[in-house]
Amino acid sequence: MDEKTVNSFSEYHEFVESHFQRDSLYRGVRDANFELVPSVGRYLNAFEEQGFNKAELLKREREALNAFRNECFPFTGQSPKNNWTLLALAQHHGLPTRCLDWTMNPLVALFFAVEENSDRDSAVYGLKSGTIEYIYGEHEDQIDPFDLEDVVAYYPASVTPRIYSQSGFFTVHPDPTLPYTNSNLVKIVIPTNIKTTLLTSLLKYGIHYKMLFPDLDGLSKWIKTVKFDNLPTK
Repeated sequence: MDEKTVNSFSEYHEFVESHFQRDSLYRGVRDANFELVPSVGRYLNAFEEQGFNKAELLKREREALNAFRNECFPFTGQSPKNNWTLLALAQHHGLPTRCLDWTMNPLVALFFAVEENSDRDSAVYGLKSGTIEYIYGEHEDQIDPFDLEDVVAYYPASVTPRIYSQSGFFTVHPDPTLPYTNSNLVKIVIPTNIKTTLLTSLLKYGIHYKMLFPDLDGLSKWIKTVKFDNLPTK
C-alpha cells in the first residue's frame, strides 16, 4: 500500500486531485496505525482469550443482527428489507458488523480523521475507483452479503439522513477478522500538529457537525465548535 504524508490542507487537496477519480472511496481514521478490520472482527482476540474461536464470533454476529432486526421497528417505523440494509443500519448505529464505513467525499473523510485532537497522527485511506465491485439497491436481491467471496462496496439507499449527508458507503467483508488490503489503496497520513488547522479549514468549507449530522446532536456540536472551541485570537 502506498503512503503519503501531507502537511497542509492545500497539499491534501492537491494529492487527492492528482491521484483519485470521481468514484473513489475514502475512510478517515483517528490513528494512522489503525488496520482496516471491520468492527466485529476486532473482537476476535478477546474471544480467543476466553476460549472461543472465529466460528463462535461469527455466530454471535448473526445472532446480534437478528436481535437488532427484531427490536429496531419502534425506533425506525420499519424493518430492514434485507440483510444489506440490516447491516448498513446496524453498522451506522454502532453494532459490531462485517462492514467498514467509507465516504465518496474526501473532505468528509478528512473531518473524521482530524475531528478529535490527540497526540497520534491520523490518516485518510483512499480506494481508487474501478478497483472494487459496487452494489446498489437494484442488486441487493441478487446475492446475500453473507455469501460474498470478495469484498464489495455497498451504497445503502436512504437508510438514514446521516448516511446521505456523509455521502456514505460501506465495504462488506466475507471474513471480517482480516485486515482489508488492496493494491489500489493509499494511506494519506495527517500529522497531529496540523489537525486543528485542518479542522478550521474544513469549517470554512462547510464540513462540520451540523452538515454531517443533521439532527440536534450535530447542531449542538456545531454550535459548541463555533462558539467555544475555535476562539479567534484577540
